Amino acid sequence: MILPPAPKPITFEFTQELKEWQEELAQGTFNQPGNTQSLEQKRNNALSGVFLEHALILQGAIKNPAKFDKTDRYSYCWDVDWYNRLTEVKRCSDAKKWFTFFPSQVKTMCKNLDIVQLLIVGDYRIMEDNMVSVDWLLMSDPQNFRNNMKPCKIQDSDETKYFYNHHASKTIMIKDCVNV
Repeated sequence: MILPPAPKPITFEFTQELKEWQEELAQGTFNQPGNTQSLEQKRNNALSGVFLEHALILQGAIKNPAKFDKTDRYSYCWDVDWYNRLTEVKRCSDAKKWFTFFPSQVKTMCKNLDIVQLLIVGDYRIMEDNMVSVDWLLMSDPQNFRNNMKPCKIQDSDETKYFYNHHASKTIMIKDCVNV
């Protein structure tokens, strides 16, 4: 698969409309059967999606129009259409060789490889005056995802996380590319 153009870093305002989108996502996942997280946890989780997806939408992506429905994978397994590719958007703090994902993220991504066509990883920071700055770190063919995940126990903990090696084929480290 030839990867599409990489998104550009972008800064925008955390508007009331984005706050409402955050609340809609949080309420939608909070009200699902089997949820074990508080509404505040759901709000915090939704913030990453809102910021990163909005940053892509400002650059021409099309938001997944479906409301979250646990019984409909097309409502949650992709976030935006980026250059005609159903794209999963994830947050990861700045990484050099390995990107860290929680087991639930890995499970969901691997379960939906028949639908998701692109993985884009970014990070954001909230600045003064209600502004948000988004940088992009990685763009990859998600078919590489399962083959390049390595489980690892967290030191002094029973918790497992998964690490994704971006040096796999068909992966672009966006920060390393001048002309993508």
